[in-house]
Amino acid sequence: MRKRVNRPSKSLQKGAIFRSELPGVSGDHVCFLLQDVEDTSIVDCLPVCNLTSNPGNQFDFVLEVSMFHLPDRWFDVKKRASYVVSNLNDCINEWVLKRVNILGNLVQYQPTLWSYICYSIRNNHISDKFNSICDC
Repeated sequence: MRKRVNRPSKSLQKGAIFRSELPGVSGDHVCFLLQDVEDTSIVDCLPVCNLTSNPGNQFDFVLEVSMFHLPDRWFDVKKRASYVVSNLNDCINEWVLKRVNILGNLVQYQPTLWSYICYSIRNNHISDKFNSICDC
């Protein structure tokens, strides 16, 4: 029998901002967690949203947030327009979570924006995977 390897874990809070690759999308994107993660070693696929300046038409959820101030340090190049976007397949796994560099926390930095995002998600049923976010 193989010996069980205990992997180091960490916890992350909802609203944690970080840069990451997303499935099927090239390059890194500014993403944020939609729920708390107590133990990153057991995460299979955790839903995330990301910030973009061009929402296009390929997203399942799009919310303009240009009216809120977002720090320049979160972006390589900050543009005038900002949107929160998500696809049903936008998620990250334990391997990504273990190596992310947290840039800040949206809940702590901009609680009004967090409430706006949660309100919009609650009122636009996107998928069952979003049912447990934002303390819904």
